Amino acid sequence: METLREVRIRLNLNQSDIAGKIQKSIGEISNYELNNSFPDLEDMIFLENQLKAKIDWLEPLHSSARNKIIQDLNILVNSYPIVPVLKFVIKAIREGQKLGNPANIVSHYANISNTAIEPLFPAGVEPKK
Repeated sequence: METLREVRIRLNLNQSDIAGKIQKSIGEISNYELNNSFPDLEDMIFLENQLKAKIDWLEPLHSSARNKIIQDLNILVNSYPIVPVLKFVIKAIREGQKLGNPANIVSHYANISNTAIEPLFPAGVEPKK
């Protein structure tokens, strides 16, 4: 897999070309490439389809940070059904962009009690026993 920047360069595109495909600013594309923020899941999929490439959105993260995110997600998946966890992760990434680091939100909720995390999921979603 390649990073967004690697794909863009390989295809001889500039940040403006990418920005136009998903109607974002050049600054936002720069932030995606620097891993300062992430595009919405829909934009990630759209770009991968448009560019005909599988993009590693987490590649710029240091390997220990990637491993921590994976461990935290594993905790959530082992505690709750997969669909609500995935919806939560998408929400956490979006909310985390406003706070500067999406991984911190996932990590935080992976390490708190089930009682505190339950309000984040839709009504009726129960923790696994």
